[in-house]
Amino acid sequence: MRIKNLFFAAMLSILSVFAYAQTAETFRQPYPLGDKLSPNPNFMGEVWLASLSEQKELNVPMVNVTFEPGCRNSWHSHKAGQLLIATAGIGYYQEKGQPARRLFPGDIVEIAPKAGYAIFAPTIERFLKEHLFADIFERDLLTYRERELATVSILAGVGGVEPMFKSHAAICLHLGLTDKQLSALLNIVEVNIGKTYSEPLRGVLNQLTEKK
Repeated sequence: MRIKNLFFAAMLSILSVFAYAQTAETFRQPYPLGDKLSPNPNFMGEVWLASLSEQKELNVPMVNVTFEPGCRNSWHSHKAGQLLIATAGIGYYQEKGQPARRLFPGDIVEIAPKAGYAIFAPTIERFLKEHLFADIFERDLLTYRERELATVSILAGVGGVEPMFKSHAAICLHLGLTDKQLSALLNIVEVNIGKTYSEPLRGVLNQLTEKK
């Protein structure tokens, strides 16, 4: 048992020496190593950057980033989104609040851009996602009709969303709400934020009621 442990320890030592014997310059990867970005407060460890796109008019910046073993990047975000492609070695990607994901060569991470409201009010973003994927419809806080009425109320205060208002107003009518009730809602909108918001929606509501 002791011999096996000694052999295992010796193997670990050999592997450790082998791993650290490889330098960034000898690390095999498909793209250039680039220039060393050190010291830099955004990285814990050594990192190299190499630009892969030269034509700025394409508006698709591509950069090869090489990390030394154990190097970590500080928490950050990209307003326009980001596409990460692992090309060599093994690393980890983690979204804040989520478990880390181990990356192997060929793995792709798609990081969608966040809208301004998502950065300002992440709770609203989460609620919208839950609404789109129907998770909130499993809850019993509101009836289906009440949820649609709430949706119509919010749309009425946004402006410029007539097609969306038309769809949800039609659902309200289908669920038993009357055109007079929806008109009363638009009266509240008009009193509080003006005719600029209410009048376009009255036209939409009139189209819906004429079809009935």
